[in-house]
Amino acid sequence: MLILGIILTVLGFIVFQWAANAQSKSFLERPMIFNSVVAVLIINLLWLALFAGGFYSLWKVNPTIVLVLVGIYAVLWIFGYFMGSEKAKAKKIFGIYKQLKLFRPKATDQELFRETARIYFANLRWDEHKIKMTIDAIFEKSVGNKEDKDIKDVVSSILIFENPQDDFGRGFDFKGYMKRHTKKQKAIDDAYNAILGKMQKITERPTLSENTDKWVKSIGLNPDEMSNEQLAVFAEIDDAKKSNWAVRFLYGASFIFLILAGLNLLSLELGGVLSNGVVSFVIWFVGHKIQMRRISKKFYEASIMKYAQEQVEK
Repeated sequence: MLILGIILTVLGFIVFQWAANAQSKSFLERPMIFNSVVAVLIINLLWLALFAGGFYSLWKVNPTIVLVLVGIYAVLWIFGYFMGSEKAKAKKIFGIYKQLKLFRPKATDQELFRETARIYFANLRWDEHKIKMTIDAIFEKSVGNKEDKDIKDVVSSILIFENPQDDFGRGFDFKGYMKRHTKKQKAIDDAYNAILGKMQKITERPTLSENTDKWVKSIGLNPDEMSNEQLAVFAEIDDAKKSNWAVRFLYGASFIFLILAGLNLLSLELGGVLSNGVVSFVIWFVGHKIQMRRISKKFYEASIMKYAQEQVEK
């Protein structure tokens, strides 16, 4: 029963993956068999039957096996849902574009757009011929046109070509298409604000506190020679509201345990003072480490941005 259950489950997974991949492609790319409603119904019933038979056989051997498999699938599904969402994909594309823009300051927008698309599709393990044809299709009408694409248009086009789901033929669901399009555009806007929205040029020069200014100088940096973007990174140390939610949460939790330690001290509970004090310090230390890593990363990006601006001005 164990071997039979494994065989049926594996076969069900293979058929399910094949059907899912085929149906995710456009009308022209998917196998001909998937153009038939009856054939699609039979294929879906087949993998369901294989899974049912496999799980039944494994359940007879040991119910824990089935529960573990279902639990693993649930975790992977949740993880895949967030990692494979339109927003997550858009963030990856914007991230590629951001790095290219920083390290290739003299490249034109069209060159950056094309290279962004090429790198993203290459990460999907597409072959070179398919990548070239797709990039040519995306930028065919934009090159040399006054209405050239901006990065948001490029991201939208990349996502469409990655997973073409809309067949503009008989029975086309226009309302469903508009709903998906609106949702996709919102995801792209959110991803843009998360990745590139923070790269906007800062016009007002940030001011550091006396302690932060001394600390910056103590690590060998000169605030007077920094750009506004570089100074803004260190200004986050003085303003906890500019930190991300994880750091704020950890600092808040550390403060709560510190208060508890103070209350224990007032009631002369030395054990509570020690335990709450240690917990408070550990949580604060973790939050501080996360904050310093964020600042280090953002300062590096701001430094690259400063260098890129200097190269453009030369």
